Amino acid sequence: MANLIYFGDVTGNTIEVLYEFDVDVYAIQFDITTTDNNNISDATDGDAYNNDWVVTATGNTWVGLSFSNTPIPAGSGV
Repeated sequence: MANLIYFGDVTGNTIEVLYEFDVDVYAIQFDITTTDNNNISDATDGDAYNNDWVVTATGNTWVGLSFSNTPIPAGSGV
């Protein structure tokens, strides 16, 4: 397995972000660039949310991390 972040379902203005990690992950940052210059306006649900991570989405950047040292375990998910 590799460490991957990729898109799943796209519904309206919602994009599902999927992952495959071969190690536990304690922080993630990625940028999304669109052809129409839309920005990320919200970040909810998924494994980051379920593991009590702090998540922020501003402009084109999504950042998630754990202040309590709780990882997203190796594997795949949303």
